[in-house]
Amino acid sequence: MKVCLVYCSKCNFDPRVNHLVNAIEEHFGFKPELVPVDERGRFEVTVDDKVVLSKAELGHLPRDKEVIPALKLLL
Repeated sequence: MKVCLVYCSKCNFDPRVNHLVNAIEEHFGFKPELVPVDERGRFEVTVDDKVVLSKAELGHLPRDKEVIPALKLLL
């Protein structure tokens, strides 16, 4: 399975991206692929190109306490 963090490269999401990379690596033993995009405000966690969590749906940036359980269900 391919886990990606798709995020706006111009939105200063780097601290959250780095935090999620560390949390995912700590829990699952691998780092997700980082996919910076130019789309303002975009932040998604995807598995095999399917959106699992997104800022647009949640109304906030996905938190590790949301991401880790969601990935556990799929991995």
